[in-house]
Amino acid sequence: MKHWKTTFSLAHIGAALYEQVIGNRTQETPVIAHFSGDEIRITLSNYYSLYQTEILGASVYNSTQKTGPVRFLFGSCSGCIVEPETQIQSDSAFLTVKQGDQLMIRIAFAPETRALSGQGLTFARHSEAGDYTMEPVFPVSDEEIWVFPKRPFDAGEPTFLLSQIDILTEQEGISLAVLGDSNGFMRMWTAPLEKMMEEKGLPCVVLNQSISGNRLLSDTAKEIPGQLFGFSAKRRYNIDINGLCGLTHIIFAIGGNDLYQPGTMAAPNDSVPSAQELFETLQKLNAKAKEKGLKTYAATLTPFSGAEGTPSGRQEIQKELNRKLLECNEFDAILDFYAWLVEKDGCGMDSRFDSGDHLHINPEGGKLIAQKSMNYIRR
Repeated sequence: MKHWKTTFSLAHIGAALYEQVIGNRTQETPVIAHFSGDEIRITLSNYYSLYQTEILGASVYNSTQKTGPVRFLFGSCSGCIVEPETQIQSDSAFLTVKQGDQLMIRIAFAPETRALSGQGLTFARHSEAGDYTMEPVFPVSDEEIWVFPKRPFDAGEPTFLLSQIDILTEQEGISLAVLGDSNGFMRMWTAPLEKMMEEKGLPCVVLNQSISGNRLLSDTAKEIPGQLFGFSAKRRYNIDINGLCGLTHIIFAIGGNDLYQPGTMAAPNDSVPSAQELFETLQKLNAKAKEKGLKTYAATLTPFSGAEGTPSGRQEIQKELNRKLLECNEFDAILDFYAWLVEKDGCGMDSRFDSGDHLHINPEGGKLIAQKSMNYIRR
């Protein structure tokens, strides 16, 4: 039986520092199809923008099969306006897609448009001036169009508005969402997890809804411009998880920034939550996921002892939260990131898995997490 399954999702942030002169240009984002089907639709989100965003058109081109582009319509119209703090879903477009095909999603922005809801690390690129959604050749522009003098972060050109792609398919398989922070956002463990599952013959798409700097309980602190670290994960659940189609599993890998950020330059005036507050919120999110029939997993907080600027006393709260999680039987499993990554006879991150800042994992740490997590998910 055919059903909609999400093949791509993107957790947005308030991208004020990413702003570009994107008006009167077309943006193209490459996406890999994890399912085969003949119908496709997209969702455009504008949750983090203060401005309504107008698009002239949107399309999909199958660069593997050399078919299309096919236009997306919104209520039978080629263009649409996405109001602040809202999202809009396209009508379904007819295009044959095979699993593994590369799809190019194109969105043409109206002149003077300010698109400030989006996310980086997507390999997006922009065109010369004009609407190129339906052109056979996409004229990539090398012109820098950042509002700021240079790119503020090494995250490439961000994708604006596009937040989800669904395919109407008969295929089944694991659809795993990750609600996480920077260690998830950097894809060090989410990307190899997806690859390892597929290599074991377990069709899987990892829908990575992680945001760098994101916290479980609190939105981005006022000291950070816009919502660069996103809304709180407890608030994001309804925005970034509820609308995913065909979801079967979810991993909650969030909470470290709630302990790490308060008292630092990122959140100098914020208070540190208790382990009980963090634990109860994870329990509530787990209950929401269970109501939808999902298999649920929670990750213990990774080691951060020795990270620059970390105020003292936070490890005690971390250990208490991790203990509560490990003793909890409400999740399908607890993924013990801390035990997998911690140095022997210490409380910092093992140097073999440390990116160098004692806070973020390196590729080897990512592979370790992926391998061990897969052993739980495939059960």
